[in-house]
Amino acid sequence: MLQSLPRRGSRRGSNGVPDYLDRRKMTNVFTEVALIGGAGYELGVVGSAQRIQGRNVTPSFFQVLGVRPLLGRTFTEEEAVLGKEKVAVLTEGLWKDLFAATRMWLAKISG
Repeated sequence: MLQSLPRRGSRRGSNGVPDYLDRRKMTNVFTEVALIGGAGYELGVVGSAQRIQGRNVTPSFFQVLGVRPLLGRTFTEEEAVLGKEKVAVLTEGLWKDLFAATRMWLAKISG
């Protein structure tokens, strides 16, 4: 959902975390709402890290889309708190390309 910011000269603006939290708390129209934002990440060890594109999403993102992971799990509301360790959900393509589709990596990543 985009919002209008006419006093700032913008007919369309993005939503931030406070907007998301307010809408989530006050909505009675939707079963669930989610927030998504673009991001880039460095993945790998120092000196040979690879830049990948990603998304920052709320845990409700997967429920809104009605999707579940092929392996492993998505993340919880408790893990979405600022200051907690980062949790990632990999695409199948990234898992195959960078981790050779090895389940051993899933244990190391989540462990």
